[in-house]
Amino acid sequence: MALTDIDVASKALVLIGANPISDFEDGSTEATVAHNIYEMIVESALTRVRWRFASGQVTLSRLTNTPVGRWDSAYQKPTSPNMLALHAVQVINNNIQFDIYEDKIYCNATEDDVVVLDYTYRSATADWPPYFVRALVYDLAGVFAGSIAQKGELADHYENRGEYFYSKGANVEAQQRTTKAVNTRKNLINSRY
Repeated sequence: MALTDIDVASKALVLIGANPISDFEDGSTEATVAHNIYEMIVESALTRVRWRFASGQVTLSRLTNTPVGRWDSAYQKPTSPNMLALHAVQVINNNIQFDIYEDKIYCNATEDDVVVLDYTYRSATADWPPYFVRALVYDLAGVFAGSIAQKGELADHYENRGEYFYSKGANVEAQQRTTKAVNTRKNLINSRY
């Protein structure tokens, strides 16, 4: 069974002793609170770590108008409504410096360069791995405990557990990519001098 936003919110509500919801607009206090804060907490959670399941790449479109100063070229920032954070701009797999001005990305690249953007997006709830869901549920429970149950101590407890599970999830996430090679020669030379 695919996980839904209602499932995630309901799990957090049950943790604090509240009733689960069947819809974000079912008229209950739980649904009203969840409807108003759920997406904000989800987007915050997705941008706190560079989660691989919520990472994407896109080739940028170069604009004809060049920046007034400091940068050689301008590219249109993608307009995807699911894009939450920009992380890196690359040319030939090398990160280059960039800056964001209005809806444009400025950098130093030639017309022949293929400029690629790495970003975080709002991935589908059904695609979230268990370690992220667990952390998010505890994070939401902390918010719900303060707003619905009005128990500050319980809110602090769940917020701390959420932080713990985000940290554990980030460790799992870090193991799911190619390990970077360690330059032992450079380390040995540096330690010698």
